[in-house]
Amino acid sequence: MVLLKSGGASEKFHASLEVLSIFIAPGSNVDKATCRSALASCYREFGNIEEAISQCRMGLSLLVQCGDSAEQERTDELRLNIENKLAALLKIRG
Repeated sequence: MVLLKSGGASEKFHASLEVLSIFIAPGSNVDKATCRSALASCYREFGNIEEAISQCRMGLSLLVQCGDSAEQERTDELRLNIENKLAALLKIRG
């Protein structure tokens, strides 16, 4: 992570993860939400709380679109993880 803390590395990482989320599973919102959650963690580490909150909200939005799926247990677990992360971020923001 030290490498990512220099200059515009955060933005480059964001763009890379955005592209990765498209290629991982074009039809899987669960995988895209997982990427958003990971990206939120990175932004939090960089101190960009607003962007971390935004990524959490995008991840939750993707999970809402999942509906009933074969991955329901994974979806529920990820939703809980992102909701907890978002609650912590909102406390930090104040």
